[in-house]
Amino acid sequence: MIPPFKRTQDTVTIYGGMTPFKVLRQAVRHPGKREIWGLNGMFRELGIPWTRWFNLHRLAHLRRDWTYELNREIAWAKRIWPTPFYGITPWPGVGNSHAFPLAKLRSLPRGGRYHAGSFDMLAAFAIWLGFKRIELYGVRLMESGEPIAARACLEYWLGVAEGRGIETYVHPACDLFAQYHLVKSRTVYGYDDVRLVEERTTWHWLRGTPPVP
Repeated sequence: MIPPFKRTQDTVTIYGGMTPFKVLRQAVRHPGKREIWGLNGMFRELGIPWTRWFNLHRLAHLRRDWTYELNREIAWAKRIWPTPFYGITPWPGVGNSHAFPLAKLRSLPRGGRYHAGSFDMLAAFAIWLGFKRIELYGVRLMESGEPIAARACLEYWLGVAEGRGIETYVHPACDLFAQYHLVKSRTVYGYDDVRLVEERTTWHWLRGTPPVP
């Protein structure tokens, strides 16, 4: 049984919604010596050996905005017992659920106060648990409807990790650590080919997956 507030490996891998399927298949076949964290209903049914699962939203908000998926998430949380499941508070009827330890993160710089999305909260939790390496795959915050501060906040927490000597790996499918800038033009919506995000980096997540180290 996984202790809810103690790490079991030196490395943690966190999968976001844009993780390439090649990477996910590798996790199923060769999970390796690491913890694998999932969240928010993403990739439930792929046979990945999850170590912990997170849904860091208030139940009242999920009942209002995510009703159908909430029922599936509750069923999933029960199905993966005894894998620890973390909510803002413990979920009723889910015996393996735990309250996310936000107050304990206050021992970290800006911990428990500067958070703009689930991924930065998970990074802070990984730091607090004492992991030696944090890996991120498929985390794309600029196109997913996340708060505008989510990318900068996650980059901050990865910087906190690196400042503490924790190794970090950010897969190229993530949209972190890049310069974003506005472009002014005279294009006409609907008539001209206007892309909300213009990809100018050397690798694009839709074109394939580079070798995973």
